[in-house]
This record gives sequence, structure tokens and C-alpha cells, in this order.
Amino acid sequence: MNIGNTCKRIIFLTAAFGLIFFGAGVFFTDNVLYFAKGIVFGTVFSVLKVILLEKTLKKAVDMGQANAQNYTRLHYSIRYFLTGAVVVVAAIVKSISLPGVVLGLAAMTPAVFIAGRMEKDGGNI
Repeated sequence: MNIGNTCKRIIFLTAAFGLIFFGAGVFFTDNVLYFAKGIVFGTVFSVLKVILLEKTLKKAVDMGQANAQNYTRLHYSIRYFLTGAVVVVAAIVKSISLPGVVLGLAAMTPAVFIAGRMEKDGGNI
């Protein structure tokens, strides 16, 4: 799998924020394993979404404008449908922490902002 440097940076930062959220959340939960499963589930899915986004954008670059727009919109919808499915699964499966999954999914947001800032500043924050 050929992953670009920006994507690698986002993946690393997403995992780092997942760990930070886990470390902070440990103080607010009674069942650490239950919470950890949620964080891992959400964070792994966030990493998969980043990889899918990169693949989508790489493929869309080689298309015409109309086809690229339709292709990226379709894949955007698929990624967010899958995100909803992950949240629903976490809500149904009692062995996975729903707040942990939400935090794991949210770990990608600050990671993308920081990676974008690093890209703009030449690799430094």
C-alpha cells in the first residue's frame, strides 16, 4: 500500500490523539477494558477513513471534473454511512464503549488540523 507522507502524518497523529483520549478517559470510567475497546474501535476506523480518503483523491485526480465530483461525493457518502454504522454497532454491542468509539472517531479531527498546519509550516508546528 503506497501511502503519502501527509496521510502517514494524519494516521500517526490520529493514533496519538486516540492514546491521549484513552489516557484522559481512564479517569472517568469504571471499566477500562470496555472503554479501551471503544477507543481502539473508533481510532482504527478513523485511520481506515483517512486511507480511503487518500485513495479516493488519488483516483479522482485522474478523472474528468464531472466524474471526479461524482466519484468523490459517492465515496464521501460511503465513508459517512460507514461512520454511522460504526456508531450504531457500538450502541448495540454492549462490550464496546459508545463514548470511547465517539472519542476514537473524533481523534481524527485535531490530527487533520495539526497535520495541515505542519504541512503549511514545512513539517513544524
